[in-house]
This record gives sequence, C-alpha cells and structure tokens, in this order.
Amino acid sequence: MKPQICAAILGTSVLFNTPSLSEDIWSEWPSLGAPEAAPAEIFLQLKNVWHLDCGDGSEELVGRITDAAPGLNESVLLLDSQLYHVLVVSPAGNIERVLGQKGEGPGDWPGAYRVLQLPDGRIGVGDGVQPFTYEFGGTGDIVFLDQDGLPAGVWNGVSDRTAKPMCSIREIRCSSGHVLVASQGTTFGKSGVVSVEELAIFDPSDGQSVVVSRRESVDDRSSRVISEVEGFEPFSHGRCDISNLGRVAFAPYRDKWFVVVREPDGTGFSISRELEPSKRTDAAKSAMRQRLGCNDDDDCSVLETEHLVGRIRWRPDGKLWVEPYGVKPALGAVACFDEFGPDGDFLRRVQVAVPATGSGDEMLILADGRFLVLSGVGESEEDGRGVEADAQVSLYVLE
Repeated sequence: MKPQICAAILGTSVLFNTPSLSEDIWSEWPSLGAPEAAPAEIFLQLKNVWHLDCGDGSEELVGRITDAAPGLNESVLLLDSQLYHVLVVSPAGNIERVLGQKGEGPGDWPGAYRVLQLPDGRIGVGDGVQPFTYEFGGTGDIVFLDQDGLPAGVWNGVSDRTAKPMCSIREIRCSSGHVLVASQGTTFGKSGVVSVEELAIFDPSDGQSVVVSRRESVDDRSSRVISEVEGFEPFSHGRCDISNLGRVAFAPYRDKWFVVVREPDGTGFSISRELEPSKRTDAAKSAMRQRLGCNDDDDCSVLETEHLVGRIRWRPDGKLWVEPYGVKPALGAVACFDEFGPDGDFLRRVQVAVPATGSGDEMLILADGRFLVLSGVGESEEDGRGVEADAQVSLYVLE
C-alpha cells in the first residue's frame, strides 16, 4: 500500500494491525530443512540472442518497459506500462506488432502492469501497482486481445471485486498454459479498512479460479503510524511462480526464510532455512521511508533489516530458483539464486553472469528459461518519456 494515498481518502494513515494468514494448505504438509550455506556454487554464462533499440533512434516509440513474457513461436512480449502497448518481438529481435491502448472500452486496458500469453494466442494485460501502493478505483481485471488485436474476454482477477473499491493485480505468472495470479482488494466495513490478498490458479479456458492461499488484514484506524511490516504482501511482486507442470511456489513471510510448494493435486511441502536477514544501511532505510510516504520514524515504522526471500522462479527443468534477498551477487554476476531440486533438496547457488551490464540494469527471467536485460527503460525520465537515449532490451540464453 501507499499510505499517503489512503490518508487522503480516509483522513488517517493505514496500519493493518490484525493480519491473518491462512496456513491451512501447508500446516499439515511435510517441512524440509535446508542448510544455511549453499552446498556448491556455479557461474552460469549467458549468450546474447538479440538487442532491441528502445532509445531515441528506435523505429517504435517506447516508454517504460516493466514486464515481459514468452510469446508463441519463441517470440517475446514486452509490456510498455507508460504507453499501454505490448510489443511482440520476433525470435530475431524485430518488432512484429504493437497491440493495445489505454481506455475503458472493450479490449482497452485500464492499467498495464503484467502481461501473459495463453496457448491459444490470446494476450492478456492486468492492471496493478508497485509494493506499498493501493490503486483506488482499480478494476483488478486481466483484459485479453486476440492475435488481431480485437477484444477476447476479461478475467476478474480479484474475488468479489464489486465489494472492493480499491483492487489490483499484483503478479501474473504463466507457464505452458498454467496461470497464477496474486491480487489485492480493499473495502470499508464497520470494523475498519479490510484488505484481502489472494493467490489463485486460473483455468486458461474460462478464467475460473481456485484460491491457493489468502491473507485478510483489518485496520481499525486507531494508529497514525505507517508500518512497513504490516504492508508486506505475502504472495506478490516476484515472490511466487507456477511451473510448466502446474506446481506453485511462494514465500508467505517477510522475516522468515520459508517457501511453500503446492503440487497440482493440492498436496505439497514447505522448505525452511535458519537465516539472519541482512542489515539495512541508513540510505536503504531512508529510501523505504520515501516509498511509504513518510519523513521520519515518528510517522512510520521502518525495519532495520531486509526481507529474506526475493524472486522465486521455476526453471524449465523443474528446478526452483529462490533469490536470497540482500545478498550481493558475486563479481561479474548480475543476479544470484539458490537452486532447489524438484523434491526440495538444496543443490547449489547459481550466479548469473551477463556480459556488459550496467549498475542500473534489470534482469527479468521468462517462464521458458530465457533472460531479458532492461537497460535504461525503467523509471528514468531523462528524455521526458521514461527512457534514456541509448536504452535497449536484450535477450539472453544459457551458453
């Protein structure tokens, strides 16, 4: 949530002081302990497939690329959340088509935060926002277009959307037709402000969903202190994924290294490690205060440590990558992940090395195992449209 938005609506800041996380799906499952240190470490070298120019010299106007997904026939979908476009990029790195537009009519996108493509070719885009932000009046919808850019249906990504005036998609993951959606919806009741966060599996044929886990939080409006820990979202913003076999993995806790793996038949197991979170620098704490919308510790409660689990990504071979948040990648690597086998055994730490990356570059991992590096196409406003003059997107694969 973004408390300054809520304060403008409610006349008070929001503190979710009674969180309740439904643990029934994993509380009776086997729990595996993983060692603190990785059994081994390996560098994975990546080779470039193509570079796509997104700067001043590009043929297609590009705003901010915020998400990507594998498309049909080895294409790549790039989501431009500023211009509300999806760029369909060919295996050779050429823009084949540009789809979508902002609006509220049939096939229009009221928001552009996450993108996916279903096996039948439909391209879906969901609205949404960054962590600690509410989207007042958000639809929580995933709007689909067909291959010709025509309307192809809408999924309701938030349960009982009509009762929640603030709702949005927080994450979409899709692999081989298996779709996972994390959402958030907020409503007002007699007990206060109620926020419901859900993780659900969607049927690609009809958009019907089954909730895997949910958390409900209530703000009784008794405090004016903005709490970082209460605003933590347990299922979203990279900390969940679904495999090409339909296995779901997510990290529901902030200050505990704990990963849940749910099988397609509804059974599963959990993996836990005894790890100490990394200490935050003063600069990191100041940045968190800004994200929460407050100036000092009298206005908000910022934690001294980082959360323990970052991104979670299934690999095409069935292995699971879990990013140790706060751990700096080794020299020459752009990211590192701890790799677990299909049965939850800790295999090794993987350092991902990409040639010629800059300090501000961001790496996205596609569901089919490929890697995208975004250079200068993030939050920069150097040329007034969110990209740098030499911005580009680069596709890599394992050597």
